[in-house]
Amino acid sequence: MADFPTKDLDEAVENFKKQQDEWKKQPKELNDKFDRLKVLSLALYMTYTSDRDAAQEKLKKLLEKIEEAAEGIAAPFLFIQYAANWQTVASKVRDVNNEQGRTELSLDGHWSGKAQQRYAVSRTNQTTALSTSNDMCEKVHEQLLSLARGGLDFYKSLADRLAQLLAKLATALTKVATVVEAPWGISDTIDLCGEAVLFVEQTITEYTRLMAEQQISANELKNIISHPNGFPKIDGKDHWPNSVANGFEDPTNWELAK
Repeated sequence: MADFPTKDLDEAVENFKKQQDEWKKQPKELNDKFDRLKVLSLALYMTYTSDRDAAQEKLKKLLEKIEEAAEGIAAPFLFIQYAANWQTVASKVRDVNNEQGRTELSLDGHWSGKAQQRYAVSRTNQTTALSTSNDMCEKVHEQLLSLARGGLDFYKSLADRLAQLLAKLATALTKVATVVEAPWGISDTIDLCGEAVLFVEQTITEYTRLMAEQQISANELKNIISHPNGFPKIDGKDHWPNSVANGFEDPTNWELAK
């Protein structure tokens, strides 16, 4: 997976927070606009007070949903950090694997006999375990970045749509403060707030579904680390393969390659 666009995540989260702050101002904005209508037409004011209250209820619910979405705002950043940590481990594993494969350190072709055969088996086991470890690290790294990318898409989607709806709400509230367009302004306000609530609810539901799918992948990762290839099972537990140094230390088992 390519490097994660952390700048995009920073921007998405910042925009989301900005929209959250702007929407928090809207209940007061609605009251201020509606109170102007009292001066212009007391009859209209009295007629649509219950509609104003309905709009306020929708705004209240919307703010609660936005707050719910904000609760997990730190998670994507945490996933990115964990992914970087796993990638660091993978890099060190590769370094070790490359080190033991260096030509100048290899005894291949220089000796034979029982000791060489036992050493070859040991080295193969070590190489297999290192390769398995690297694969595990990379898969965990990719999975964590996938979770972070889901968070990026989630907050970007919320921020973008909330900004669009906020612009429409500003137009509706302007109508509220006029005699001629007040009924349509109130109606538009109620509809827009309801649309915003529905959108945030659906987006949270979709994100929750995505996280559930990721949990399936997380379970697959658990299976990967259960009896991984190259790790012998001793007393019911997985162990790093032994170097079995005592299997090829006897000089009588050493022969120079012919």
